[in-house]
Amino acid sequence: MTHQLIASPYPEGHLVVRPGYDGAIRIGAARYAELRDAPPRATVPPWLADAVRAGWGIDLAGHPAAEMVMVRPETAFGYARASYELNLGCNYDCEHCYLGEKLFAGMDWPGRERLLQVMADAGVLWLQLTGGEPLIDPLFHETHAAAWDMGMMIQIVAEHLLKHLCLHVHDRLGPHQLCPRARHASLISWFDWVPRGHPSGAVASHRY
Repeated sequence: MTHQLIASPYPEGHLVVRPGYDGAIRIGAARYAELRDAPPRATVPPWLADAVRAGWGIDLAGHPAAEMVMVRPETAFGYARASYELNLGCNYDCEHCYLGEKLFAGMDWPGRERLLQVMADAGVLWLQLTGGEPLIDPLFHETHAAAWDMGMMIQIVAEHLLKHLCLHVHDRLGPHQLCPRARHASLISWFDWVPRGHPSGAVASHRY
């Protein structure tokens, strides 16, 4: 069974978060050490089970702590957030885009794996995956899964018309946030644009 919680150092303290969900539980150094040093057969401690039940509505009482909680190690670097542009490409050619030639270039898998490990070792808890267009990157699924398995909370920033492709991500690896990339979408409720590369060639309207 995959982990349900992540216990992690965080600037000026420690947090417990749940992948795919908002909110966090702030814990002290002693509570963090209790989770980090728990024996292999220990169950989720009552104080954590109560907090998780109240905050996220799940019951982890009696479940093995080692299976339910991934404990991120302390780090001397103290980083908490990072953004990773998987590529520079996009499969649309929109009139409003200010970018030039959009090349589908990105690291190979060994390079990506090493980069993700460097970020994990630096303490990154929240990771933004973007581009270019991350969801059409040939190594998107491997990159997403590796970051998830390293105990990161993942935010995917992608073109709004491609957001549905996140459904291809396995249920157990649900990202923390899906963010459509639409310039000035927070300022207007409706907007129209013409994606020249879209097969229909039609004007698409989207509401936020």
